[in-house]
Amino acid sequence: MDGLGQRLLHVLGHESDTNIEYIWRFLKLMHERGWLYLGNRSTEWCPRCGTSMSQHELSQGDVYREKTDPSVYVRFPLVERPGESLVVWTTTPWTLPANVAAAVKPDAEYILREDGAWVARARYPTDRATRAAPGSELVGLTYVGPFDHLPAAAGIKHRVIPWDEVSLEEGTGIVHIAPGAGTEDFELSRVHDLPV
Repeated sequence: MDGLGQRLLHVLGHESDTNIEYIWRFLKLMHERGWLYLGNRSTEWCPRCGTSMSQHELSQGDVYREKTDPSVYVRFPLVERPGESLVVWTTTPWTLPANVAAAVKPDAEYILREDGAWVARARYPTDRATRAAPGSELVGLTYVGPFDHLPAAAGIKHRVIPWDEVSLEEGTGIVHIAPGAGTEDFELSRVHDLPV
C-alpha cells in the first residue's frame, strides 16, 4: 500500500485496536436498540468491474453521463376493459421482463384515443379522444404484462399505481415500473407492496 493509503488508514483509525473495539461496541449498541436491520435495495452495476457501484462513485463527474438511446412504446392490454390498453414509454427496454406495474400521474388528465390506447392528454393534445379521465381513475386497474407467458412472470398481478413524479414532458405520461432494475422503482415497490 502506498504512503497515502497508509496515512488514510491511520487517520481513520483502522490500525488502532481501541478504535476497532469502539466501532464494534457502537454496532452492538445499535443492534440492541433495534436500529440495525437486514433489507434490500437496488444498486447500479458496473459491467466492466462486475461489482455494484456506490452513490459516491455515481456522483463523480466522469462516471455518469447522459446518452441518447432509442425509447420504446409498449401496449399493455387492460384486463377489466377489453379493447383498451395503456401505452407505456420506456428508455430502458431491457427492463421490460422485470415489469410489475405501470405508473400514472394521479392528477393529470389521460385520454382514451380512438385506437383504444390510454395516454396523457398533455403529451397528445391534438389526438381525438373517446373518453377522458384523471390518472387517479386508472389507478388499481390490472393489465396483461409483456412477458406473462414466461415462468418468472407467472402469478404477477400487474397493476396501475399512482406516482407524482411521472413526467408529462416526454413519453406517454405512463411509465413502466421494474423494481429490480432501478432505485426509484425499488422505492415504489416498498410503498405499493410490489414484487421485486
